Amino acid sequence: IVTLGAWLADFDEAEKEPHTILVVDDDDFAAASYAMAIEMAGMRAIVVNDATKAMEAVDRISPDLVLMDMNMPGASGLEVAQVLRQSRNNLSLPIVFLSAERDVQIQQLARRVGGDDFISKPVNLEHLASMVAIRAERAHALRQIMEKDSLTGLLNHASFKERLSVELDRSARTQSPIAVC
Repeated sequence: IVTLGAWLADFDEAEKEPHTILVVDDDDFAAASYAMAIEMAGMRAIVVNDATKAMEAVDRISPDLVLMDMNMPGASGLEVAQVLRQSRNNLSLPIVFLSAERDVQIQQLARRVGGDDFISKPVNLEHLASMVAIRAERAHALRQIMEKDSLTGLLNHASFKERLSVELDRSARTQSPIAVC
């Protein structure tokens, strides 16, 4: 006999899309290597080579995790993380820094300004993909707990209001009708 809970869990698993990982690194070769490892692990990778465009990419694609180099021209990873964390929508977005930085104080600063983890370069690509997958899955589970009612699986009040606001804005912008049930 299959319980309703088990059926719903299987249903939820079947509908799950691969995690989307935003790779922010000015080094084209390194970024492509990270993206390839991430995609080989069954996730979707989007690469941005300009740190100043990271915020725009986060808003556009809503990634499950940001994998970001610390030292880039135009804006450092620390600066980008600080800007991302200013938005309520990005508070739960995991940010994992990649850097050859060995100074523990700078690594701690990276975590203090909004980074969730710090991976030292050079990095084993399989290890990187595994760490990213674990961190993205944990963030997904936490978001589900924060946004949905545990009994019904429906959006909680705050999430519903936020989603409704987004949809109302979209309806006004596109001049499309909207219905709420």
